[in-house]
Amino acid sequence: MPRTCFIIMPYGGEDDDRQKHFLGVYKTIFSVAAREAGYDPKRSDMHGGAGNITSQIILDLLNADVVIADLTDGNANVFFELGIRHVFRKNGTVHVVDATRQIPFDIAQYRAIKYTADLADIPNVVEEIVAAIKEREEQVGISDNPVHDTVHDLPNFIRDISEAAQAQRMAELQESLESLRDENGRLTARLIELDPAGVLNAMPNDVTVDKLLDEADEVMKSTGEYVMFNLAQRANTEGKEGFVVELKKVLKSPYLTENDFMSIARMCLTLGLAAHRQAALELAHNRYPHDDQITLALIDAYDDSANATIKERGRLMAEDFVRLERGPNESPRLSDASAGVGSIQVALGLLFNFYYKIGKPEWVLSVCRSALDLGLDSEVVRRNMGRALHRLGRIEEADTTFREGIEKFPNDAQILQWYSDVLDDQGRFTEAYEYSERAIIANPDEPTLYTNHIIQILNRGYVRTASGKIEGPLTMTNMLPYCLPLFSEAVIRSKDAVGVRETVVNILIRRNLTREAQAFMDGTEPPGRQDRSTLDYILERVEATTV
Repeated sequence: MPRTCFIIMPYGGEDDDRQKHFLGVYKTIFSVAAREAGYDPKRSDMHGGAGNITSQIILDLLNADVVIADLTDGNANVFFELGIRHVFRKNGTVHVVDATRQIPFDIAQYRAIKYTADLADIPNVVEEIVAAIKEREEQVGISDNPVHDTVHDLPNFIRDISEAAQAQRMAELQESLESLRDENGRLTARLIELDPAGVLNAMPNDVTVDKLLDEADEVMKSTGEYVMFNLAQRANTEGKEGFVVELKKVLKSPYLTENDFMSIARMCLTLGLAAHRQAALELAHNRYPHDDQITLALIDAYDDSANATIKERGRLMAEDFVRLERGPNESPRLSDASAGVGSIQVALGLLFNFYYKIGKPEWVLSVCRSALDLGLDSEVVRRNMGRALHRLGRIEEADTTFREGIEKFPNDAQILQWYSDVLDDQGRFTEAYEYSERAIIANPDEPTLYTNHIIQILNRGYVRTASGKIEGPLTMTNMLPYCLPLFSEAVIRSKDAVGVRETVVNILIRRNLTREAQAFMDGTEPPGRQDRSTLDYILERVEATTV
């Protein structure tokens, strides 16, 4: 699920040239680096909506998993926002500055990545920023700002304070609830003494009927499509801030169903409200603890968190869900009870994500083997077993595992793409090309498969020509005509054409293909010759598989 990288930077004021300069820096450096690190970039002036923009910026500074702060020109707004971020989070802020400018004395002791807008320098700058983001992911408890270096008892994340307060309030409410239950029991017993035949309850009066109908109206307005409509309307008219105000009201309703909670979580995710999504799913899990759909969504939300403690909570929850077992100093394995777990394949995919992120491919391998022993074979197990073996350097075993998995699950696009990546790492470029091609044929409506295929072509120079053969390595001039139709097809197939178009533009800019990038940015036909041989070969086979 997407994580957010909020970018605070100068916009250039009233100077048109400076405005264009900083916009170019955002599009070619900061947003590219954020996406390569696995985050969705956001700049406040590009995601406007009705409401108080200052309040929205503060919420973005609070909720963003990572912040990139451009200190160029000592912009007052940037430093104001940076100070707020430093209070909110101990870690997760990357400082950058134009190489021709000085860093202000106040934070000169904290490393800032220097950048230039020269095309030749951009790839190295992007690489540095990506590395800095990854470093902060691995060092969550280490401060990267003067606030937390000075005030040592601040929590890593300001929301951690409110969690403790919420827990205390929940305990108080629980105590009050028990008291009310005791009182209700006493009154019920007294009513039975006064009316043993139940005559008073048998004859509803007009007041009772009105009350029942009022309760029915309240249920209708507190669940289902009515709630979703109100939330969507507030988001459309007042932006995230209005959505959050309405969300606080909605989540207090005792009538929300499992599906209501899932719909709310998806809306939060679409709006980039990761923390609110997590909160909604935690409430849902407390209310429906045995609903697999909600449990798995909550595990996924924990995986998206930038907080290492919350991530660990998600890992432990995933292990408990699949009924994992392990002895002292042993790798984890599925237990006999795992065979009866519903949705176990989805849960395994989430669990493996946790293991890869903490550098434990051997744990992935152990769980996959125990799954096969229990007869729980699947695409998820096979492709992760192959990936784990590859990461452990056991290349021949990985190759065999991927081939066996593809033979058993020939239409799983992900195992085909993963095997293509493994072959590419080994320098087996022609084979890698064929499996990347097969991945698209297996799932032709997934735009990332097209962009992965194009990146492989541009990196290695191999392409299927009009002869039907894979030829290469070719020069950029000779490769590009085959790539342009693939780029266009990715945009056409996408449900998020804007997002895919941005990805295409970034790929082209990284290779100094600025004219082509501008054409895709503008939604116009790219310049130069185009050759559809590569795309047509794929589409012909897609059509053949659907006949």
